[in-house]
Amino acid sequence: VEAYPQHTENVVELFKYLTPLSLDVLAYVVVERLGSARDKLKEDGQNIAGWLQCLATFIGHVWRRYSGVDMHGLLAYILTRLRADECLDLVVLQELLARVCNVEWQEELSGDALDKLAGGRTLRSTAVVVTQGMQRGINTVARAMGAMRAALVTADGEDLAVPLLALIGHQRHCK
Repeated sequence: VEAYPQHTENVVELFKYLTPLSLDVLAYVVVERLGSARDKLKEDGQNIAGWLQCLATFIGHVWRRYSGVDMHGLLAYILTRLRADECLDLVVLQELLARVCNVEWQEELSGDALDKLAGGRTLRSTAVVVTQGMQRGINTVARAMGAMRAALVTADGEDLAVPLLALIGHQRHCK
């Protein structure tokens, strides 16, 4: 999937034949691939490497479709990378939010969009860009969002959400 992104959806579809243990191993292998010593930038030093973007897209598809796959390890990896002032792995979080929650990442918001976000639920929904898949698979999205929420705040009290948001804000400030 890192070399042939056009096969991502087919590979994810084939995962329905995997056992729960195999899906756990998949989660481990994904984090292992992200932690490999390969360059995460292209040779120009400006753009994200193709393999990382393809892997991030694959991760988004897998975690959306199979919400039972443990996401805590992946989020903890991203948090660890942010603590080390490495922000390139945020592309994975971006894809998770885009695929799992159907919300596209927005770099800058207009004043009008900010005013909408300050309003009620209906007004806020017009300010956020929603991907095309929102009308389809509402149950899949709801399950995946619940799994992401559970991974961010675990039952044993380990909270990844607040440190993750603080470190993202820190990275944005350091730009």
